[in-house]
Amino acid sequence: FAELANGHSSRSLALFSRAVADLPAHPIARLGMGLAKIRRNDLSGGREDLEIAATLDPLQSVIRSYLGKAYYEEKRDDFAAIEFAMAKERDPLDPTSYFYDAIRKQTMNRPVDALEDLQKSTKLNDKRAVYRSRFLLDDDAAARNASVSAVYNELGFEALSVLESTNALADNFGNSSAHRLLADAYSNLPRHTIARVSEALQAQIRQPLSAPPINLRDSTDFLAILKDVGPTRVGVNEYNSLFNRDEIRVKADSSLGSRGTLSDQVVINGLAERFGFAVSQLHYETDGFSDNNAADRNLYDGFLQAELSPNSTMQVDLKRSELDIGYTFNPFDAANAFPIKHQEDAESARLNGRYATAPANDWIWTLAYENRQRDVDLFPDETLVTRTEVDTYTGEIQRLDHFGEFQIV
Repeated sequence: FAELANGHSSRSLALFSRAVADLPAHPIARLGMGLAKIRRNDLSGGREDLEIAATLDPLQSVIRSYLGKAYYEEKRDDFAAIEFAMAKERDPLDPTSYFYDAIRKQTMNRPVDALEDLQKSTKLNDKRAVYRSRFLLDDDAAARNASVSAVYNELGFEALSVLESTNALADNFGNSSAHRLLADAYSNLPRHTIARVSEALQAQIRQPLSAPPINLRDSTDFLAILKDVGPTRVGVNEYNSLFNRDEIRVKADSSLGSRGTLSDQVVINGLAERFGFAVSQLHYETDGFSDNNAADRNLYDGFLQAELSPNSTMQVDLKRSELDIGYTFNPFDAANAFPIKHQEDAESARLNGRYATAPANDWIWTLAYENRQRDVDLFPDETLVTRTEVDTYTGEIQRLDHFGEFQIV
C-alpha cells in the first residue's frame, strides 16, 4: 500500500502478487492487488480481484463500496447500485458507500437523491475516527462539503454553492476540491473575476496528481468534475486516491447559437505513474446584437505536473490568450459613445509548487511571467488609437498551519 501511495504501481503489484500467493484467502491482499491493477489501467482485472475480496469477506462494507466504485467506472450502474446498497446494509455508519452512491446518482442526473446521500455522508464523517486522524477527518469533510457545493451549483442554488464551498475551506483550507468548487461557483456571479481566478489558481497548485485540469473558463481573467472527487489522502479504509488509472482522457464540448455565436472547448489530459499532463483549447465567438458588438476569444494551455515525493509536487503551466472585442459594454454617456475595438494578446509561463512539512501544514508557491499587448482601434476604419505592452513578473508564497480547530494562512 505504501508503494502504491507513492506512485510505484509496478512494485506495488509485485508485492501484492506475493501476498496473494502466500495468503490466497486474505481479502486485504486481494483488495490491494485489485487497486494496483486499476492504477495500471487494468480496470477489468482489478475489478475481478475486488470481487474475490468481497467473496472472501462478504461482510466488509468498505470492500463492497470500492467494488461498487469499480462497477461505476465500468459504467455498469445496476451492479454498482447493488454493491452500494449492500455496503450500506453491512455498515450503516460508514460514510463511504453513501458518498460514492451520491456520485453515481449525480452522474445519472438525479441531483436531489445525490444531495441526500452526500448530506448523510457528511453527517457520518466523524464515525471514521477509529481509522483516521482529526486532520484527515477534516480533509474528508472538506471533500464531502465541496461535493455538496457541486450539486447545489447544478441545481442553480448559487448562494448555497458558495456557502458550502466556504464551509469546506473552513474544514480544511488546503483542500483543492473546495477551492475548485468555489471558483466554479464564483463563475456565475458578477464582479467576482479576481476571486474566481485566485481560487482556481489555489486549486491547481494544491490538486493531487490525478485531478483533471482546471477549466480555462475559471482560470483566465476577462472573459465543472465528478470522476476524481473525494478524499485525496490514503489511510486505513480510505483508498479513493489509489483508484486513479494511468490513462489518457479527452473531453470536448461545444455550443451553437444565433447571431454567429459559436464556442468549443477541448481538453486532453493523462496520467503516467508520477506525472500528469493536460493540453486545453477554448474558442468563443459571436457577432453580438449590433454593429461593433462582436467578440472573438481563444485560449490555449499546456500543463505538466510531477509528484517529486509524497509530500511535494511541481507544476509548469504555459498559456496563450487572444481577445478581439468590440464595444460590448454600456457607455457612461450614450450620447457620446466612442466607436472603438479592443485587441489583446497575452502569453504567460507559470511555475508552481507545493511542499507539505507535516500532515497539517504546508507551503505553496508560484512564480509567473506574462507579456500582454493591447491595441485600441477606431471602428470601422481600424485606425490605431493606443497601444500598450507590459511585461509582468510575479512571485507568491503561502503557508498553511492547523492548530486544533484553528487555521492560519
